[in-house]
Amino acid sequence: MEDTYVYVSVKLYLKDGQTEDSIQGVVMDMDYSFEHDEITGHEIIDILDTQIPVNLQNETKFVDPFDLSLIEGM
Repeated sequence: MEDTYVYVSVKLYLKDGQTEDSIQGVVMDMDYSFEHDEITGHEIIDILDTQIPVNLQNETKFVDPFDLSLIEGM
């Protein structure tokens, strides 16, 4: 017998300062409920998309200590 199911997408609004790792943690730690007599179970399948401000993404990137373009005036 095949499973009967539906995929549900939810957009979460998060506090500033999130990283990909912290977003993963938020989703995994969420206390959510899908209560209904016709629902037999649920699971998190995947995070489909994230958006992190560019200035925060740059903080987590590797900085090459030999990159002279990082020095002001060079």
